[in-house]
Amino acid sequence: MTPATLLARHPKLAAFEDNLDASTDPVMKAAIPSALGIAGALTQSAADWCTAEIERQSASDIADLGFDLRTATVRGVAITFIDVLQGP
Repeated sequence: MTPATLLARHPKLAAFEDNLDASTDPVMKAAIPSALGIAGALTQSAADWCTAEIERQSASDIADLGFDLRTATVRGVAITFIDVLQGP
């Protein structure tokens, strides 16, 4: 099942992705892509957002910390995204 199909069948997962752009909270920035990745529902749109956020984080003097659901630890948001983009 493709991520888009999974999101279509599970509107609550789609709501996670809808909140991704609006979220400025580092905890949510890390948790939402982690949850989508765990569920196998990371769409290309969400992956592109993660890539852009990695670039924003790299350009900043301050690294955001967030909760990584995959490792159940607080980690740098960019590191979490790199892991999410690499897949399960």
